[in-house]
Amino acid sequence: MKKVFPYSIGKAKWVFYLLCLSLFNNLEAQYSIEGQILNNFQEPITNAAIKIEPSEQGTISDENGNFVLNNLDQGRYILFISHLTYDVLRIPLEIKNSNVQLGQLELNSIIGNLSEIVVTATRTERKISDIAVPVSVISKETIEQMGSVRLNEVLAEQTGLIIDSDHGTGIQMQGFNADYTMILINGQPMIGRTAGTLNLDRISVNNIERIEITKGPSSSLYGSEALAGVINIITKQADSFALDAIAKFRSFNTQDYNLNLDFKEDKLNGSVSYNLYRSDGYDLTPETIGQTASPFDAHTITSSLGYDFEKLGQFRLFGRYYDERQNDQTEFLIEDQNELLNFEGVLRDWNLTPEWTLTRKENKFIVSNYSSQYKTNSDYYFASSNEVYDASFFDQFFNKSEVQWDNTKWNKNTLSIGLGHIRERLKSTRYRGINRFQTNYAFVQNDWRSKNDKLNIIAGFRFDDQSEYGQQFSPKFASQYTLSKRIKLKGSFGRGFKAPDFRQLFLDFTNPVVGYSVFGSSLMPDALEELISLGQIQSVFFDLSDLEELRAESSNAINLGASVQFASNINWNINFFRNDIEDLIEAAPVALKTNGQQVFTYFNLNRVYTQGLETEFFYNPLVNFKVSVGYQYLIAKDKEVEEEISNGTVFAIDPETGSTVRVSEDDYGGLFNRSAHSANVKLFYDLKKFGTRLNLRGIYRGAFGFGDLNNNGILDAEFEYTDAIFTGNFSVLKSFKSNPKLQVQFGIDNLTDQRNTYVPSMPGRIIYGAIFINLSNQKSSQ
Repeated sequence: MKKVFPYSIGKAKWVFYLLCLSLFNNLEAQYSIEGQILNNFQEPITNAAIKIEPSEQGTISDENGNFVLNNLDQGRYILFISHLTYDVLRIPLEIKNSNVQLGQLELNSIIGNLSEIVVTATRTERKISDIAVPVSVISKETIEQMGSVRLNEVLAEQTGLIIDSDHGTGIQMQGFNADYTMILINGQPMIGRTAGTLNLDRISVNNIERIEITKGPSSSLYGSEALAGVINIITKQADSFALDAIAKFRSFNTQDYNLNLDFKEDKLNGSVSYNLYRSDGYDLTPETIGQTASPFDAHTITSSLGYDFEKLGQFRLFGRYYDERQNDQTEFLIEDQNELLNFEGVLRDWNLTPEWTLTRKENKFIVSNYSSQYKTNSDYYFASSNEVYDASFFDQFFNKSEVQWDNTKWNKNTLSIGLGHIRERLKSTRYRGINRFQTNYAFVQNDWRSKNDKLNIIAGFRFDDQSEYGQQFSPKFASQYTLSKRIKLKGSFGRGFKAPDFRQLFLDFTNPVVGYSVFGSSLMPDALEELISLGQIQSVFFDLSDLEELRAESSNAINLGASVQFASNINWNINFFRNDIEDLIEAAPVALKTNGQQVFTYFNLNRVYTQGLETEFFYNPLVNFKVSVGYQYLIAKDKEVEEEISNGTVFAIDPETGSTVRVSEDDYGGLFNRSAHSANVKLFYDLKKFGTRLNLRGIYRGAFGFGDLNNNGILDAEFEYTDAIFTGNFSVLKSFKSNPKLQVQFGIDNLTDQRNTYVPSMPGRIIYGAIFINLSNQKSSQ
């Protein structure tokens, strides 16, 4: 026994030592992460940079795209993979007690923003490369480099978008006037179309995250005013603490100051932004009293607050307030005397949107209520006596309540159903009484993908029941087919509509200087009868009993296109479009007043079509050098005019001989204010070593018709066109390695000092400088 006992104790001791050593080794064990990096053609990416945080380790991929990171402890990490013209891939992961095999990882090309996630086109999150309708995105980085201060400046440089300066600065899209394009902020519609055009000068760009542009009728999802397309401004959401201050100084004593605070603490996040925008204005016609753009001061406050209730969903509250004051002088001919008048204008605009999102497995519910009010006051005073000459106001209120349900129960299929109610109210000196609209609507959309992801079909419709213009049904069908790894074919058909607006239904306006009158179709019979009883009507052009109730304008639209990726750094997009517009609403004279002026009202008259192509080419020849070229060809004509010309019933006066000549089909230039050709070219160069970003942008707009000078009602003479316009813009942005982060910018817009009386938003060369100060927590929130 004495021999066995010591032996047993010794054996147990060694077993104990081995167990301790094993435990110690296990505690000190280190692991690895392996993977292979491919592009979207499934080709290996060599020399991709791999970095893991919070560790400082990093490596690069080999010629087969493989990489290995060794000697990693257990814990949570974030893996970052980046390379040249590809999006940065961010992968959260956790190492427990084994090596991590990531397998094949695909990087998305950043050429043409193919990997950008957008929501506007389908009202669900989708990659831009997977959407079957024409969509483009403008990132906050691009906006920052451009040095722009207002939304219209950014949109004016995009392919297929043309500045329309009729009653404010709007955007013409696919040949439609600006009042056919819906403008959204965070998915909710802006209001304030006092004369059709929605003025974009009141939107600051300083807190914009991105701008999504969807072309073609989107009434199946967004309803009236989306006949031409939708522009959605997405504002920034806080993901960490940040305090930014921006000061921009431009020609014409234009100043733009912005202060933005972002914060995030656990489940709470929010932001507050204040913008001050002021200018002395400018004048393109110095020979007259009054300026083309009046001096103004504008203040904007935007705020966002979000909270994650986890199982109860996420809540977000977005608000915006805008206040603008204008003042100027002008001269009117009143009772055969020139009178100097002072002008004062006030514009206020606010909106508020609470939104609640609840996700349960394959179901997602979004409930929102959007309220907005737009008010203006415009007053003219005699400069000599300060007595009121003319005072007017405009007050519009809009409320939209909506619920949307998205279901992904079936693999590769997303079903979206929405219900909503809209209330609108308008009071104005130009409209009789208080006018109200109500709309109930419902939309359904099904987004289906084949098992191999080659075919994507989106089909849906929207039904609107409006108190004034009745019911509208708007269907839409879109499809995308992946022909190969490099080629995607796209096609869509949609029927859009635009309801008659307050102006076309209820306008009651008589120009106090010239003396002409315009009445909405609903008021026309009673208004004309009143003028006749007052002895102000000389003759009536036709029987007013023939006037029909205004119908909603509608459009049947087809878009056919393709996206071709020749290489990882070369991409080309092309889209052919055709829009046939029915029941276009236009103003036309119905009577002659005794003062020689006319009385106008609104009719459903013309049958119009727009057609053409848009194409964009993106190329990254070097690591930090981006080139893009865009071009649009457009034809926009009235079918009835074409028929009359074909029948030989349209004539004009030859300015040289004075004789009457028949107008030919080649003479007819189509609708006014449309350019057959427009293009842009952009070069962005990032000198990272010097912390400097340079860009040079050129924008071309071809000749367009500005007016009917030979009085035959159409565009058909060379002297009715303005010259083509080419502008060049340049900007340099320098970043300093400092704390807080400091950037300075210098730029020149309209290098060639182009001016055009028919484009009042083009005042000539603009020289500007800017200072950006950023005080933020650089650690990303998890």
